[in-house]
Amino acid sequence: MSTTPATSPPEIEWDWLRERMLATSWSEQARDAGVWALDVLEETLGPPWPKAWRGAGKPPPEIARCWFLFSAYLYTLDLALGFAVLRDRPGIAGLRSTIRRTSRDDALASPRLQLRLAGLALAKGYTVTLEPRLEDGKRPAADLLIADDRTRIGAEVFAQLRDEKTLAADKWIDGISDELRQIGDEHKVDFRGTVEAALSPRETTELLEELRSRASLVGRGVKLPPVTVGEVSVEVAPPEGPGGERSLQLPHVAFDRRLKNRLRKKADQTRRSRADWLVIDSLDDLWHMTGWARQPLTAKAYALASLFREALGEEEHLLGVVITDGAAVIRDQIEEDTFVLDRGIVARRRRIDRRRARESVVVPLRDGGLAAAEAWGFILDFERDWLAQALESQGVIPPPELGG
Repeated sequence: MSTTPATSPPEIEWDWLRERMLATSWSEQARDAGVWALDVLEETLGPPWPKAWRGAGKPPPEIARCWFLFSAYLYTLDLALGFAVLRDRPGIAGLRSTIRRTSRDDALASPRLQLRLAGLALAKGYTVTLEPRLEDGKRPAADLLIADDRTRIGAEVFAQLRDEKTLAADKWIDGISDELRQIGDEHKVDFRGTVEAALSPRETTELLEELRSRASLVGRGVKLPPVTVGEVSVEVAPPEGPGGERSLQLPHVAFDRRLKNRLRKKADQTRRSRADWLVIDSLDDLWHMTGWARQPLTAKAYALASLFREALGEEEHLLGVVITDGAAVIRDQIEEDTFVLDRGIVARRRRIDRRRARESVVVPLRDGGLAAAEAWGFILDFERDWLAQALESQGVIPPPELGG
């Protein structure tokens, strides 16, 4: 579900995006919904095009690519719907200002989750306040306040992102991919290895020259040891297909230690803000690129619950933690499931639309969090087909590409 992109102009603008949205090969309903989303975002964030988004490559990827990458299109709809359904909610002005000031995908990830959860809770019938203030009015009490007659949740919402070392290594791999593909196509070889840190330009040249010189030998059946330069080790290998494929593992990351450290920092913040729940979108490869990710959802839930209780066991003001896999883009059919485990832990797998599903784990840390844990279950369950329903509530016909 993609359209080949044309060359981007020096500066992307709303009208430029609308023109390309209307020229896609998607359904008429998808094009109309995309234009509606861009209209909402222009009204909310511009004109003029937000200052932080000016310049080639500056706009958030999910908006800049919304006309040729369907996952970006879906995120653009999400963002627009968040603003549309929450336009009258207290605190929306501050969140709008935050999003206008940044073009960095990492800085946008947490506000995007904040909007999504607030929209779901509101649609489910809860009272929602974004970034409520403490009694003194000087600082936020939490990212979200969600309440009904039975439950009051003050939630601190954040995305757990890839570390800088991994991001740099991934960018470096992208930078050499075309040359590796060319070498592999020419000599009918593949490349396998590990990248613990990006190389300097001089080291990169050295590595590529050595790989090129070995490729002709391996292509003729000679087996050679890996090439090691800096913290990169790459083997030139016989091809599994036509040649030119690469499998380079990113740096080893101690995901548990990173997550514990982030939780403890957030706990310090919640002592000041008086939030009593943490909500995490895991966007750091833990859920998708590790051996742990291939375990059953129940095993993941128990492991996460143990980690949360170890990191936050002494934080008496915190009642629980919600963690999700970031609503992964999927291709295959997926079985929806709910696992009710001991001590109030609940793990869920829910389809969002035809393209996405979300796995989530809700962990109450103490008995006082059980009612809120149940409320989180209602909110997360409501996400199924919410995008289509929310579009209909705004008078927009849901695209058939969303499924049902």
